[in-house]
Amino acid sequence: MTKKELFQLHEETFTKCLDIMKAKNADYTGGADDPFANFRVAQVSLGVPPMLGILMRVQDKMQRLRSFCAKGELEVINESAEDACDDIINYMVLIKGMIRSTAQERAAFATAISSFKDEETEQSDSPAPDEAPKE
Repeated sequence: MTKKELFQLHEETFTKCLDIMKAKNADYTGGADDPFANFRVAQVSLGVPPMLGILMRVQDKMQRLRSFCAKGELEVINESAEDACDDIINYMVLIKGMIRSTAQERAAFATAISSFKDEETEQSDSPAPDEAPKE
């Protein structure tokens, strides 16, 4: 691939991603003015901060790409590795929009990540069930 081809791919990808974002946002928000409405509902109903919810979705897409890298193909035929890349791009745009949106959301995200790290640290410090405690 040449630089020119790469830049053309970039332009095509972002045009496609914008079209996908517009269509999916209309579906997921029910036409609400709030572009993050579905993520806010998840926060209320599931207790998952919006940005953390998006990162969980990104992790799913990353896992699909890992599978593609390992196997050279995906089992789900109607969703390609390129589709997963487009989804990740759009998720990152959503997070960027949320970052710009409000300081309150940023604080909630930081708290969630901190809480997650604290739980991770506690789990790694705990002995395995068949292991005696360290003295």
